[in-house]
Amino acid sequence: MSPHILVVDDEEALLDMMAVALEMMGYRATCAASLADASQLIQSQRFDLVLLDNHFPDGHGDSLVATLLKRWPGTNIVIVTANDTDIHVHRAIALGAREVLNKPFGLDQLGAVVARYCPASGPQKCVA
Repeated sequence: MSPHILVVDDEEALLDMMAVALEMMGYRATCAASLADASQLIQSQRFDLVLLDNHFPDGHGDSLVATLLKRWPGTNIVIVTANDTDIHVHRAIALGAREVLNKPFGLDQLGAVVARYCPASGPQKCVA
């Protein structure tokens, strides 16, 4: 089964583009447009990788990092942001997010980041 990736972003066009691109790369993608939606999803599902925006109307991504890693320790999280100097980005990394993908990014950059943690083919699990 393909790795399952949760994409969390409040920009609908970017959310849709990332989901389509990931599926074309061979991954399964689930989307959440808010921290509240993502919080509900992670209560019942484990994801191999989480691509997490930093700023939302309902808070910052770092708050989800702590919740996610408490529920599913070892989950790979990549912060997706236009401002990698933001204090919330640094807090997310300190809490356990693996790296930052800077907006704007190309599909090749997205694919490279995701491939570091999740091989698209075969039964392999995502690696830390």
